[in-house]
Amino acid sequence: YYIIISDTMPIIVGISGFLLLFLADALDVLTLDRGGDKRMRKITASLRIVGYSAVSIPLLWVVLNLGTQTQWFSWPGSARVVLWLLAAFSLGMLLWTVFFEIETIRKKKGIPEDALVSEGSYSRCRHPGFWWFAALALCLGALEPSNDNVLMLLVMILLDLILVWVQDIVFFPKLFAGYDGYKKAVPFLIPRRSRHKSR
Repeated sequence: YYIIISDTMPIIVGISGFLLLFLADALDVLTLDRGGDKRMRKITASLRIVGYSAVSIPLLWVVLNLGTQTQWFSWPGSARVVLWLLAAFSLGMLLWTVFFEIETIRKKKGIPEDALVSEGSYSRCRHPGFWWFAALALCLGALEPSNDNVLMLLVMILLDLILVWVQDIVFFPKLFAGYDGYKKAVPFLIPRRSRHKSR
């Protein structure tokens, strides 16, 4: 019983994290409809911090349990080094695109806070962070290719896909002025070769 709980707890925490991110977006829309509420914005910001932290738990659990499960196969040393480098690069790009790139562009271009950003990575596809999250999860799954890990990481990728799809269809058009036009100019997930030039 303890083993079952310990094995399922990371994915339960991860699912809870995605639910909190959904809730934060929904509350942002309600806050916008009410003309703005600073206290509610602080609440949604806190929900995102907890949500993102919870989403990271399954990934961290895989890292901390490398070599402790029955693997499908074992990579040679050089291949593991490559996978670790790819995972580290994907993590860095994930953190950049989700947490830093938008604010950096806003400051550089003088774009108002909470306004739509369609430059940088976001000029190639509307949700570039999804690809870096998927790449990180796949690298970690490849490093520890066991039944539990691969299933858990695939579920996390699927949940992230659902999150960005709902954001794209339901939340972002209400939160960002001009998002419908952005959707027509920039693809959802498949990156375009040339960058979209914002006006």
